[in-house]
Amino acid sequence: MKSSEIVSAPRGLLKIFIIEMATHNPISGNEVSERITALTNEAWKPSPGSIYFILKELVKNNKLSEIYVPEKITRKYVTTEKGLNDLNLFRSFGKELILKQTSFLALTAKILKDETTTKELETIIAQIMKEKK
Repeated sequence: MKSSEIVSAPRGLLKIFIIEMATHNPISGNEVSERITALTNEAWKPSPGSIYFILKELVKNNKLSEIYVPEKITRKYVTTEKGLNDLNLFRSFGKELILKQTSFLALTAKILKDETTTKELETIIAQIMKEKK
């Protein structure tokens, strides 16, 4: 069994990351892959097939607009108003999303019998719970 068969990115994270990334500058699929790989210290490198499938879906659903860049012979993507609405909705869940993911990590640390990490994550969870009140 591989660790990638057990641990994966949360469902929908790649899609919302692409939308967020395309709010700053026009992006290509390759740039998405490079950025995620860098941000996750190479722990996650989505396949080109996954990235381009999502890009195509987001364009079809009017959440991204496609821009052809002839001098680079590539397609780039920018977030539309509809995509920005999805991003804002995602952000509105803020603390709940972080709390949920941190709780999963704490459970994983507990299963791995990593007491130090479990305690650190439980401290973070308590802080998030305190901030939510």
